[in-house]
Amino acid sequence: MIKIRKFYIESTKKMLLTGVTSLFISHTYAQSVPTTAQLFKIYSPAESTNIKTEGYIWKFILHAHPDSKTVSAKLLNPHPELIQLNQRALEMAKATDFITLQSTYNSKKMHEEDPKKIRELTDQDAFSLEIKFVDGPAYTRAPRFTRSQIYIHQICKFEAEAQQSQQIKLEPSNQFTLQILLQVSQSGQPQQYKILTPISDTAFLKAFDYDLKSARFYPYNHNGQPTSFTVKQPFTFKCPEIAKYENNFK
Repeated sequence: MIKIRKFYIESTKKMLLTGVTSLFISHTYAQSVPTTAQLFKIYSPAESTNIKTEGYIWKFILHAHPDSKTVSAKLLNPHPELIQLNQRALEMAKATDFITLQSTYNSKKMHEEDPKKIRELTDQDAFSLEIKFVDGPAYTRAPRFTRSQIYIHQICKFEAEAQQSQQIKLEPSNQFTLQILLQVSQSGQPQQYKILTPISDTAFLKAFDYDLKSARFYPYNHNGQPTSFTVKQPFTFKCPEIAKYENNFK
């Protein structure tokens, strides 16, 4: 089981997620590669991993082979120590399909030639690809919790007016923390989850379930092997400032 950093959902409905900063470092290659002018850059996939990479970027040259409709990949800068990620990055690069290269080639050439002209790839056309791994698991799209926060704000208003909520009890710091155990597919799609915090407020749980469906994770590999995973994730919902209650909840 993996634990992700804690979420804080503020009254402005913005979340603070402590993410991973990728450090881009340069490398010198001994191999002879096409010049930048000869290369077509394609979309770079990304995965999260349990292995620390210090921002290392794996760089590839891809070639399309029109006769067989296949793609070959050459890794220019294998990491001297992270052998497992060298292999995983190569697998990801080789997964690039011929249609992707053809589409990229057409879009790059469209403004250089007659748009009606058929542009076919040749064995001489080269494409650049960069692959990076982030510390994971990590979100590509964090849940916004708009409906959940609105509901918690209503609870905050009841507390401020000395009314008792029968369902959710706020912490002394005027916040509520919900902890879940979330199962995520190999591709980064949330699948099912278990509520670990005792709660019986069905209205809040319905809002939370709706909001959580918007979350997306990076695909994840463990020691270079793609896998699904289970993550333990706390979410903290905070009350707005007392001065804002009257304006927000009339």
